[in-house]
Amino acid sequence: MRVFPRILVLIICSCALGCSTSKTLFFPDAPLSRTPQEIRYDVNGNGRADFALQAGADNRTTTLAYAHEEDVRYDRMYRINDYETDSVPHLIILLDSVPYQCVLDYYNAGGFSWFPPPQKVIAPFPTLTAVIFNQILQAPPLAGTNNYFYDQRVNRVCNRFWEAAAGGKSAWQRCLHYSADYMREGMGFVNTRKIFSRELESVKQALDQSPDRVTLVYVVSTAAMACRYGRQGVDESLREVERLCLQLLWERQGALKISILADHGHNLTASQFVSIKNILTDAGFAVGDKIQSDTDVVIDTEGLVTYAGIHTRRPAAVADVLLRKPQMQLALYMEAERVIVRDDSGSAAIEKKDGKIRYVPIDRDVLNYQPVQALLTMSGKADAQGFATPEAWFAATVDHEWPNAPPRIWDAFHGIVVCPSDLMITLKDGYMSGYPLFRAFIDMASSHGGLNQANSATFLLSMTGRAIRPLRSSEVMQTIEPGYAPAILPGK
Repeated sequence: MRVFPRILVLIICSCALGCSTSKTLFFPDAPLSRTPQEIRYDVNGNGRADFALQAGADNRTTTLAYAHEEDVRYDRMYRINDYETDSVPHLIILLDSVPYQCVLDYYNAGGFSWFPPPQKVIAPFPTLTAVIFNQILQAPPLAGTNNYFYDQRVNRVCNRFWEAAAGGKSAWQRCLHYSADYMREGMGFVNTRKIFSRELESVKQALDQSPDRVTLVYVVSTAAMACRYGRQGVDESLREVERLCLQLLWERQGALKISILADHGHNLTASQFVSIKNILTDAGFAVGDKIQSDTDVVIDTEGLVTYAGIHTRRPAAVADVLLRKPQMQLALYMEAERVIVRDDSGSAAIEKKDGKIRYVPIDRDVLNYQPVQALLTMSGKADAQGFATPEAWFAATVDHEWPNAPPRIWDAFHGIVVCPSDLMITLKDGYMSGYPLFRAFIDMASSHGGLNQANSATFLLSMTGRAIRPLRSSEVMQTIEPGYAPAILPGK
């Protein structure tokens, strides 16, 4: 594919961006003072406090206080929880690539103090953005996991890059009041902080102009912040999103509900590139864009991630080759009516019957799930054959190294996308695959795509008070907005 011209255009445009001070977002980046009971801000910039967040008995913010005389005698006070959720606007901010643990740490340190505690959200697998947001917004299944994928129905690779560059959007993106255009999305990986700042300005503008009670916005540049700067980039993103939210609450006297969530986690580990194409070519496979023989292989992936989807008539044989490499983690493929899960030491299987799922070691407990299986059986949540509901698997494994793995793996081959890969590979954290050319423009401090906790666990913060337990991505929207169905917006 012709990637280089697009990246060259992005670099030229990025270099043309000048430095500017935002007139849209002006809330101070730090308070004047902070105690457990009160956080004071100087919003007008004259050095004196004119706004404060006041805490209740649990040290969480309950009240917004305004001091127009700037003498700490408050003229107006608004209790956030006095506003009923369904009577005020609800801004739902979708972020890209923010791990749950980072948000929990930030919250425990005093950030986002007006929100109830963050809830863990486990993404579907593979942990790729389009797949996940498509499920969160309950859009029809995508054809493939990304913009460059093999379609077995027509035996060729479909390349949506140029369609996206021309303004084409997927169904889930057309439900959004704001999302970056393709040029801005690409420039985020070159001029990262500048684009991130501009995206936050666009979020505020989208809310101000929205005719709807529920406003959905998507900030893609948090992905670049994580990929380029690792944990520092994630924490910086959270600080700036918090600052945006504070300005919106300040402007609207608290008459606003905000929910913030992300698509997937990130491993926060500097990553080395591994060429799956070269490994397979050296082993005698023909890597191309069609399947015409037993040696043909098509790889569909994008970016630099810890996942690769491979199309082949011989998934077990391709897995044999890849699992000899120490960088590989898991190989997953269908064998008759079950999914095989392999690492370099053995294999297990996932099976489904009557809506229930079981995990069965063949010659190895690859996912270390035997203690979980025993617990499910002892509690009566698994039947005598070991089958349990997806809900039971989720509850039992949400904090496991491989969270909710049996249902997620099964779904990856059965309906997450129209054209699933024949073989799904995950790489160990610290390694990545994808487009080699991208390495010339970014040193990856973090990546994602895999099945493990680091890649899978993200978060939900919601002022609605409706998020009170861990969730699967598919449950998020109906939790914070029961009965709400995102629809394609006019003009999208």
